Amino acid sequence: MRLVDADALHTLLIKTKSIGELSAKKAIRYVEEATTIDAVQVIRCYECRYYNGGISDPLRDPWCDFHEGVATDPNNYCSWAKREGSVFGNGTNE
Repeated sequence: MRLVDADALHTLLIKTKSIGELSAKKAIRYVEEATTIDAVQVIRCYECRYYNGGISDPLRDPWCDFHEGVATDPNNYCSWAKREGSVFGNGTNE
């Protein structure tokens, strides 16, 4: 999978004068030639082995054991996350 720069692709398509008549073949070529962006997959707190969603203390907000009990939102993420159930931090057992 390639993550393309949608803004750059949009600009390119806007510059195309006959956008209403753009053929599928030409549109596919534009997508294939689109610039890509650098991105990394993140592990959200609710997926992390350090996340404690209040299971052991239902009266408390969810917290992170790695960050010494700091309250966290389940959709947050950080660079220290390790996917629940993985041996290594990359979400796999490899």
